[in-house]
Amino acid sequence: MNILALNIGSSSFKAKIFDFKTLKEIKTFKIDDISYQGVAKVFKQINPSDIGFVVHRVVHGGEKYSKATLIDSNVKKDIKNLISLAPIHNKINLQGILEAEKYFPNAKQIAVFDTAFHHNLSQLA
Repeated sequence: MNILALNIGSSSFKAKIFDFKTLKEIKTFKIDDISYQGVAKVFKQINPSDIGFVVHRVVHGGEKYSKATLIDSNVKKDIKNLISLAPIHNKINLQGILEAEKYFPNAKQIAVFDTAFHHNLSQLA
């Protein structure tokens, strides 16, 4: 079982596969095409049964998400509702989640939010 880490940004798409036990990198993908075809091109190179977890970088989690979170329908709804705060990123992040759910239906989908980094900063910082 492996971990697929996805970073679908506004202008590029990066993905890495890591061994679950050792966390050693197995394979890296980077393409400049973040369209459906670009994502599908990468996903089709990966055996779905090899992936146990898909970890998504999501830019904005609002005040609600301050740690890695198992994605369910409520999390997807919240990401969608936060698109106005990060319109370029959250929209494409959500699309990546939806596509990954199709390609890797048995994998657990996990979101890691950029805003979690800021969650514990002091008011001054």
